[in-house]
Amino acid sequence: MNITQAKLVEIFNISTAKLSQILDGKRKPDVTFLKAVHEHLHIDGNLLLEKS
Repeated sequence: MNITQAKLVEIFNISTAKLSQILDGKRKPDVTFLKAVHEHLHIDGNLLLEKS
């Protein structure tokens, strides 16, 4: 989708540190994060749950 991490932080209303930890696999995404991905990026919720 060619979206920067800074833009994702803005879209999801989370901290840069939290996003970085999730993307690096150091932290599991929480339900709030997964809902934001689904709602804002229109990614299928089932796919998100399978991969988290």
